[in-house]
Amino acid sequence: MLLKPFQNYNKLSNYGKGLVCYRGQLAISKTYWCLVEHKWQNSAWKMTNTTNNPAMWIHTHTPNPIQVHQYNPSHAQESFGVFIAPDRTKTQQVQHMRQQANTWADHIRTGRLRQHEVSIALQTTILKQLEYPLATLDLTYQECEYIQRPVFQ
Repeated sequence: MLLKPFQNYNKLSNYGKGLVCYRGQLAISKTYWCLVEHKWQNSAWKMTNTTNNPAMWIHTHTPNPIQVHQYNPSHAQESFGVFIAPDRTKTQQVQHMRQQANTWADHIRTGRLRQHEVSIALQTTILKQLEYPLATLDLTYQECEYIQRPVFQ
């Protein structure tokens, strides 16, 4: 059974009120939602923006409800250190990982480390940083090569 829009609002509103009762609080800056529509394109289902854009409000510790941000399905938001989009777009995450690799490589090049110290730094810092989000991503071989290229130059 599909929920009606006002039922979704009531559930979210009650969730916010329940948190306040237990001394919790929603971080509105980290709360968002997206309304998606699935369309059949090129022999596969694709998420698209819907033409219906209702507003969603939530009650917090303030007397007036606050509007929750709405994003497109392709908008990636950072969650637990990984940029995730509802439509599985991974461009922002790949760029973020590439920037981490570039920053690490710049620091190593400008530092005065011995070869074995660079090897230890490689295994304990940047490789762990790049390895962490891999469980949530389905990167291609080319994307992995693009991300780690600055590290091994």
